[in-house]
Order: sequence, then structure tokens, then C-alpha cells
Amino acid sequence: MTLLPHPPSRTGEPEVIDTGPGPNQWIKDHLDGVIDAQFLTDCLVPAPEERLHGPARTERIRMDIRKLDRAAVLETLRVLDQAVSEDWDRPTPCTGWTLRQLVSHMTAQHHGFTAAAAGNGADVTAWRPGTLGDDPLKTYRAAAESALSAFAGQGVLTREFTLPEISDTRCFPAEIAIGFHFLDHVVHGWDLARTIGVNLDLDAGTAEAALAIALHVPNDERRLGPDAAFRPALPPAPGGHPLDLILTTLGRSPDWSATPLDPPQPPPGARVPSTEDTP
Repeated sequence: MTLLPHPPSRTGEPEVIDTGPGPNQWIKDHLDGVIDAQFLTDCLVPAPEERLHGPARTERIRMDIRKLDRAAVLETLRVLDQAVSEDWDRPTPCTGWTLRQLVSHMTAQHHGFTAAAAGNGADVTAWRPGTLGDDPLKTYRAAAESALSAFAGQGVLTREFTLPEISDTRCFPAEIAIGFHFLDHVVHGWDLARTIGVNLDLDAGTAEAALAIALHVPNDERRLGPDAAFRPALPPAPGGHPLDLILTTLGRSPDWSATPLDPPQPPPGARVPSTEDTP
């Protein structure tokens, strides 16, 4: 599992994604220092007007992590529903990944978390990306719905999740694990939206909750490596929206834009129309 979509450059076929140790491997040695068993259910978050001006009072935000996660995942579906055929080969903010590759990764994450919710997260095959087939949106939707259904199951919040891409030595309380999934899909949702040129529509409460989690991600030298999951934090813009603050906190520029696809080229030997052809 990756917490955020900053994978290293990949090679090979568009839907073949490296399943070796991920860029979040370093978190295994430091997770205990940044995860508080309470911080997803009872977070202290700087008030919006004070986040950029030093420590001050804080707002206590009570969070229903499953509701937040559902909002983020449903937004990824709304965004992807607007993708057209040529969008699937566009570059994304995830270095080296096209939209198709990113969605393949997201689909695998849904499958992996579905398995983890059922107590089968240790099976690494559940986390491996596969092909999206002829209807990538349909494939992604089915995986997303399976994860949401698994999280909504009776008693799921009393369980512990095994997340092999984060740690092979410990399990995570359900709320912590679903929080990883939530933050991942908030930022993935932004990736999708920016790639195809539409807006990401998250309410203020959802964005604030994601920011509370993002602020717990360490900003140290491990972000400097070529395979780092996150880049060094960027200076936040004064008065920035919570989503922009999430992105800059995690080293992503809110101003990123996709490179337009090259216009289709005429076949060899075809006559190229000129201005003289205009009626």
C-alpha cells in the first residue's frame, strides 16, 4: 500500500506496475513514532486562520473515518466518470504513471484493503495491480464498491488490519488503516481530477480531516531520495484551501497541470490541409 501517489518512474507496458518494495518502505522503521492510536478519531487540528501563523488555539474535530473515506472514494468515481478514451494515456502527477496506471494501482489498493478488512491482508497477491480490461472505469468501480462494502461491515472497526506494504511485523487498528485509505484517495482524487482537467469536489470537513492526517507525515531527509513516497513540503500559500495545504504539506504543487497530448498526426503521404482550403 502507498499512502500517497508519488511512485518512482515505471517501465514496461502501460498496465504493468512494479510490485516490488514500494517507496514507503522507510515508514516501516518509523511508523510507531508518527501514528497515535487516537489521532484519527480525536484529532487536534490548527484552526484554518492560524495554520500559517504559528501555534495558537486548536479545533477538536470528531471524525467518522468510514464516512470520510466513502466521500473521498465516491469523488474519485465521479471524477473518473468524466474521463474520455484519450485521457487514459495522459500523464498524472504520479511520476511515470499514466492515468491508466494510476487507476490500476488504485484498483489494487481497493482489493488489498478489502482483503485486509476480512482478515486476509497478509496475502500479498491481493495487493498486486492487474489489468483494467476494456472498461477501466467499470473495473475500478467494482473494486471501490468492494472496499466500501467491506469497511461498512458489522464489527469491522473492532478489527486489526494487516497491511504488508506498510509493515510486515504489526497490524493496525481499523480506524488507522481506513485513515490511510482515506488520505490516499483524497490525494489520488486530486491526481485524477487534475489529469483530466476537472475540479475535485470535497466538502470542507473532509478536506480538514485529510489535512489532519497529512500533518502527521514526517518531513525529513527521506523525502529527498529518488524513490521517495513524498517530496519535501512546499511553502503553503497564505490563506490556502485545506486541499492545497494537504498537497503542499506532502510536497505536491497545487499548480501542477498535465501536458496536453500531441494532436493526431496524418498518415504518411496524406495531404495536410492548408489555409487555402478554407472556404
